[in-house]
Amino acid sequence: MAVALADQNPSAAAAIVHKALDETTLDNPSRFKLYERSISSFSRHGDVMKAAMLYSRMTREGYIPSVSLRIQMHVIKLAELSVPEETLLGVMKEGFAQQTFDEVALRDLLRVLAEGIDASPAFIRRVVESFLQTRGAGYTLFNDTTTYLMGSVPKGDEESVKYWSAYPSKPLPPSPEQSSRKPTASAYTTLLRDLAASRPTLSLYKWTIERMQAENITPDLPFFNALIAYEVGRHKFDVAFSIYQHALPRAVYRDMLTCHLEHTRRRPTKPSPSLDRICLHKALRTFIARRDYAAAHVVVRAFRLFPTVIGRAGLPTYRIVLGGLLGRIRSEFPLLTARLASELEPDSVWTYRFLGMSQLPPAQRTAVALDLGMVYRLLQVGTDPRLSLDFVPAPDYAQAPAAPNEEMEGPLEEIVAREGERLDQFAGAERFREQGMPTPAEFAGMRPVPEGTSYGVTPLERILRRAIVASLPDSGETLAEQALRAIAEAKEEMVVRW
Repeated sequence: MAVALADQNPSAAAAIVHKALDETTLDNPSRFKLYERSISSFSRHGDVMKAAMLYSRMTREGYIPSVSLRIQMHVIKLAELSVPEETLLGVMKEGFAQQTFDEVALRDLLRVLAEGIDASPAFIRRVVESFLQTRGAGYTLFNDTTTYLMGSVPKGDEESVKYWSAYPSKPLPPSPEQSSRKPTASAYTTLLRDLAASRPTLSLYKWTIERMQAENITPDLPFFNALIAYEVGRHKFDVAFSIYQHALPRAVYRDMLTCHLEHTRRRPTKPSPSLDRICLHKALRTFIARRDYAAAHVVVRAFRLFPTVIGRAGLPTYRIVLGGLLGRIRSEFPLLTARLASELEPDSVWTYRFLGMSQLPPAQRTAVALDLGMVYRLLQVGTDPRLSLDFVPAPDYAQAPAAPNEEMEGPLEEIVAREGERLDQFAGAERFREQGMPTPAEFAGMRPVPEGTSYGVTPLERILRRAIVASLPDSGETLAEQALRAIAEAKEEMVVRW
């Protein structure tokens, strides 16, 4: 694609990308990266329409674009409408305020501004200043960012070159007041978080720990949180949990509840610093990633047990659960397709059991599409109180009628929202709301969901019960008995009596 763009042939580049996406050999992480990088590349080269088409396809497949990419697309559309700079800055500030918008995301945005829409150096400077305002006093950019800023300055603009070359890219020396205080772990916490985002070598990771030891700095709770996040980012889940008393994940969850009870003097409906929605989502994300669906079921049940502490389940909760299951389905599909093509026994593949594909005629088993229909299937499981491994039919989204030309005009977000509404209407998916669930298009981010919208826990429990029994071998028990036994075992390890 880079070669095609360099040859000023974006159509060829788009064809290459779409052809690669049509192949089934790409795993889930590779498809996501291809989408993100291709959309950003087209945006930087000013080809907004091709970027928008890829963005729409990405969301239809159930992917959730990163905060960085969503901000990029929004900014490009607003820039096309020649809105005032203050409006653009306002949109960016909303993105900057999110924790996931780090300096890597900032550099991606700066590339789009400098290379895609030819933003002025003065405006680039205002963007960087707005980013720094959201990070608090004393925060300085990293070398990679200032290096890019110096390289992006137009020729002849010596003032900007001098400005960025003189910009501090290391922590400022402590003030007299700060120097009298005991050193804290906060600076290393920030460093560790940035290291995690850049996937460093183990030597850099060890250097951070050694420097703290040399300066006699005691790790605090935020540092341990960053340390665990680092290990989770490397998919070293057992290592992450061993940091806390060399325990297993289920034991860590149990200890978290124990601390909550101690803080509240055994009144679990009272708030405490040991348990909140963020902690619960982190635990849920970890168990889903580990494919420990019985443990994930126990975590989801906490929304029933502690509603005054953690609130109700929301769209992020659904995205953690369904997103993890969709990722596993997508990653296993090439293996499943190969086994079916070779007439090998596919029943050992979790996806085959979870989707109930044994009930399909052999010719139809490889025709199941990995599109918005797969999201529909998972949501449909959440509406059925019966536990089964029956095949769940879904509408063929490829047969949805094309949108009228007039619906493809206007701001990008409005176009995507209209497309999402049209697809939900085609599939009759509005009924999911009646069951306390998001629609497929809402889940995929195509339709806006009011902030604070809550959803039911029961559908998630039903989906996870099916995921549990799809993971277990046949034992002669009923599916309900298998699920109950697995959940009871997880509960015994994870939940403390009060």
